[in-house]
Amino acid sequence: MNWFARWRDRRRRALAAAHPVPAEAWQLLIQASPCLNRLALADRAELAVLAAAFLCQKTFLKAVPQPDGTFAYGDQPPAADICLAIAAFACLPVLRLGLDSLRSWRTVIVTPGEYSLRRLDDDGSGVVAEYDEAVVGDMSDYGPLTFSAEDVALSGRGDGYNVVIHEVTHRLDAAAGAVDGVPELPAAISSAEWAAAFAPAYADAQTRFERDRHRGQRHRARTAALIDDYAAESPEEFLAVCAEYFFDDPATLQAAYPAVYALLSRWLSQEPLSSQPAS
Repeated sequence: MNWFARWRDRRRRALAAAHPVPAEAWQLLIQASPCLNRLALADRAELAVLAAAFLCQKTFLKAVPQPDGTFAYGDQPPAADICLAIAAFACLPVLRLGLDSLRSWRTVIVTPGEYSLRRLDDDGSGVVAEYDEAVVGDMSDYGPLTFSAEDVALSGRGDGYNVVIHEVTHRLDAAAGAVDGVPELPAAISSAEWAAAFAPAYADAQTRFERDRHRGQRHRARTAALIDDYAAESPEEFLAVCAEYFFDDPATLQAAYPAVYALLSRWLSQEPLSSQPAS
C-alpha cells in the first residue's frame, strides 16, 4: 500500500469512527444474513468500518422509475435499513481487497422494485434492435449502481441470491478494462489458471440450461442446473452469479464447481466455508 492509499485508508477510518453504523440495525442485519453472521468477530468489526465509510462516501438517491426509462429523484433518501444492507453487502467482497476497489463510482440509486431499462441489441450484421428489459439491479459504465429495494431486502438469506454482490462483482470485473468474467487478478493467479477453472464450468452451466430449456415448463421441477440458470447468460454473468453463491450459499457452489469456488477464495482472500458464526 503506497502512502496515498494509506492516507485514504486513514481518512476512511476516521469517517467511520465519526459516523459508525447504527449498532442495533447492524446487529439485526448480521442476524438476518447468513453470509454476514458466519464472519468472525474481527471480520465483522472490519466490515462495519468499511460499511460506515461506504455510507459516508457514496451518495444514495431514492428513485422512482418513469415510463420513458428515466428516474425521478425524491427529496428523501432511501430507507436507512436498505442503505445499510447495500453498504454491508457491497463491502463484503472487498473485505480483504479494500475499499479502493470500489472507488470508480460514487452514486447508489435505489428504486422501490423491479424497473425497466432500454437496451440495444446488435446482431453482428449491422441491425440494431431496441427493447426494454425488466431488471432488479444494474451497473452503468463508470456511473451509478442501481438496486431494487425489494430485492436488496431479499438478498443475503442463504439461498444464493444477493443483488448487491452481483452488481458489485460486475464493477470489480470492469476494473480489468472490460466486463467479461475475468477481473483484475493478483499476481498469484494467471489468466490461464482462471480460464482453466471458469471456462469448463461456464460451458457446463450452458449445457444444463439448454437441457432445462428443451425439457420445457412441465419438467422444471427436475432442473439440471446446479446454480441459478442466469449464470449461463454470459461469462460475466456466470462470474457474478458464482460470487453470489460464494458468499450466500458457498456449500452449493463448492459442490457444483469446486475449482471455481477455490479460485474465488484465492482472488478475494476469503473462505466462507471455513468460517464459523461468531457468538
